[in-house]
Amino acid sequence: EDWVIQSEGANHFLRMLRRREPGVPRRPLQFARLKKAQVGSFTLETRVRRAGTSMIIVFNYVDTLHFYYAHVSSDRGTEQPVHNGLFIVNGEPRQRIAGLEAAPALPVRDWHTVRVRRDARSGSIAVFIDEDKEARFSVVDRTFQCGQVGMGSFDETGDFDDFRLTSDDAGCEPGSVFRPASAQE
Repeated sequence: EDWVIQSEGANHFLRMLRRREPGVPRRPLQFARLKKAQVGSFTLETRVRRAGTSMIIVFNYVDTLHFYYAHVSSDRGTEQPVHNGLFIVNGEPRQRIAGLEAAPALPVRDWHTVRVRRDARSGSIAVFIDEDKEARFSVVDRTFQCGQVGMGSFDETGDFDDFRLTSDDAGCEPGSVFRPASAQE
């Protein structure tokens, strides 16, 4: 009831229809996940178009109280401390882990490409917007090394299109230690 496939000409995309209240402890709850894809290291690329001020990309999702998310918005974290950065939900209210000073990721309501690169072995997380050569925000954190990915919003709506996920360690188990595919043979 929260999502619908919309079209503009020949293009079809996923639209969030309504906003939902965040969870307690304070964290986002409204996002669509690829439930059959568990990944550690990955590159995720999607196009987003905000209806309000922001959208999120969820990754290394273990359960409703344990995951990361990239919050991309029209403002800086210095203007809105819970926008435009990388956040972790680890059994308590979400916490910012990167991006406080980053330039707005979605300055206008047009389509923007968001790319998240995660290297579970090194702990690297980097978020790129449109044609960024340097990450808009990045951090090293090894708390969650495997889980589902998804997209949504904290408490707003918007659109997603052209969702692409690539990973060399699909099928990992949340809570497990990262092992590259070649080491598992």
